[in-house]
Amino acid sequence: KDLRAMGSCCSRWVSRDARAMSPTFCGMSCDDLFAYQTTKQVRIRDFRLGLLQYSLMILIFLYIIVGQLLGQLQYLKFTPARNTIRVTLQEPTLHNCNPNNNSCKADFPLIGKLDYCCQNTCSEHTGGMCRCAGGRRFDNFICTYIDGFNAGRVLESSILVTSFTHAYVQVMNESCFNGSFPTAANSCAKLWITQNETSAFTVGVENYTLLLDHSLMSDGWDGVSTQEMSGLLFVDSGTDIQERLCAETPGALDANYHGKLTDRTPCFLPPAQSLGIDIFSVGVLLQALGISLDVESKKGSGHTLRYEGLGVEIDIEYSNSVRWVGRTEPWYVYKPLIVPSAEFKLSQIDDLSYPDRRVRRSQHGILFQVKASGQLAKFDFTSLLVQLTTSLTLLAVATVIVNFFAQHILRHRVYYAQALFDQTTVFSHIVELERKREDYIDGELRAFGCSVMGTKQDKILRLVDLGWTRERLDPGAELG
Repeated sequence: KDLRAMGSCCSRWVSRDARAMSPTFCGMSCDDLFAYQTTKQVRIRDFRLGLLQYSLMILIFLYIIVGQLLGQLQYLKFTPARNTIRVTLQEPTLHNCNPNNNSCKADFPLIGKLDYCCQNTCSEHTGGMCRCAGGRRFDNFICTYIDGFNAGRVLESSILVTSFTHAYVQVMNESCFNGSFPTAANSCAKLWITQNETSAFTVGVENYTLLLDHSLMSDGWDGVSTQEMSGLLFVDSGTDIQERLCAETPGALDANYHGKLTDRTPCFLPPAQSLGIDIFSVGVLLQALGISLDVESKKGSGHTLRYEGLGVEIDIEYSNSVRWVGRTEPWYVYKPLIVPSAEFKLSQIDDLSYPDRRVRRSQHGILFQVKASGQLAKFDFTSLLVQLTTSLTLLAVATVIVNFFAQHILRHRVYYAQALFDQTTVFSHIVELERKREDYIDGELRAFGCSVMGTKQDKILRLVDLGWTRERLDPGAELG
């Protein structure tokens, strides 16, 4: 029904007189109702609109070129960094020499200067623990020397640095077996009997050194070793320990890229190196965290971190780009972080006379977990194209905003609207004139006092521009 109604409302004439009528739709001219709209460039000579448009264009330029491309490096594609890591522990030696050489001398601190160790003046020695005068809140223990190999327990990309050890010398209970091991008796009340127990702190664990050797990998990247990169240790602010570390360390920088010398936190410290491998003392890493091993591990525990142990995560943050600079050579920053409430210990068994006699050790200490983080950048044309496309979209939005202000907000909006929109002639008139002989069109032009030069199409356009209407039609002038 709707289609039939539309056909009846908008129908063409079937006779010569009917063809003289304009097609209509529900009383409205089809030429107006279905008029085609398209864009047209209009130059409005008004500095107010020009300033508004150029201001928006400058803002878009600053956002895309300066902010996104230069500041955020959005023309680069970033992929997560991965690494392989080798961590080893070495006891303190003079000039960081190799302890495997007989000429290399150890450099342990004097026990008499360590207030956590039992001294000659201390009393009540029980299982390695003692009581000492001087007002120390926590129990003292005997101290022992341990080399780096036994003090460091490597677990994949982690290492336990032993600060305190419980040792139990145990023998197998013969009553648990019929005659001899391994034939079990009918029952067993206790399998291992402890004959001796002792506990000891590691002498000067803060003076031990960690050697970190790592290689960088990422998608589309070949491996890069520590020797080919430069790195720094990040020291955050917040404690006096960190402030002293930055103030007392030569070469402390205020930034990780082209930084200047500083003596304040936060700062970045260059590591010591040996054959291109980074070296940090355990004490420096603890100071970078702003902690001491001689504080209470947790409220009410009655023991220190040296006794209980703790967890430390070291993020190696890799990068090869800098904001406002672009791509650079690969570099990295060590960022240590305390793992909350992470006391750590590890047990191991040493057989003295298998299977009858053994030593069971529980090692408490600092578990350093080393992880890779950061991203590596490479040029990506697709990323650049996305940013350029975004800029074109924003420019179109700027034009829409200016047009909206011109038509609806500014004081001269009526005049701006007249300039922005142009209305063509009624094309039904052109259809009527196309049916007329050319001499008729020439006569109409002469009636308006206009030239009759040009093609028939030129004459028709000239005539309708002059305001020619259908009322001037001469039915006898139609083409045969």
